[in-house]
Amino acid sequence: MNEQADIAEPAKAGPTADELEAKRISRRAAIKKAAAVAGAVWVAPTIIDSLASPAAAVTAAKGTFSYQFSKAGNNSCGFNSPLTNGCNPTGFLTTAAGDIAIVSVACTTSSNNVTSATVTINAGYSCTFTNAAGTTSGTTCGVATIGGLGTKTLSLSGAGIGIWRLTITCPT
Repeated sequence: MNEQADIAEPAKAGPTADELEAKRISRRAAIKKAAAVAGAVWVAPTIIDSLASPAAAVTAAKGTFSYQFSKAGNNSCGFNSPLTNGCNPTGFLTTAAGDIAIVSVACTTSSNNVTSATVTINAGYSCTFTNAAGTTSGTTCGVATIGGLGTKTLSLSGAGIGIWRLTITCPT
């Protein structure tokens, strides 16, 4: 009989005191880690909510603003200062134009007319379109199709309309 075969291998002892000390985390370090995790959990939804809120929108002055645009070239339109003669939608101010950084326009033209246009309130602004009208000549209002009042995108179309006027309202 082999004596070595009869000798059982000694049971492995647990980790040494030094090994346990190396893996051990201090109470102070545990509290710091827990606070960091809790902070990250709180901050992420707060940032996302703040970006989605109207408060994250670009600041525009509060009130109602007027815009006028007409043909500027082949299938292009340009904003110009509101004039005193024209077909004015309700709330249209003839004295001052709104900030053109707020809106952009894409249009189709023929002769001297704007046959259709899509006007958009640029990203970040919390304003909406409140009214629009098209002028055929002088102060004569043209027959126009206006879609999107109360939203951020306005669709305009009409035959023989040379000048479009519109208003937007910006809350606080």
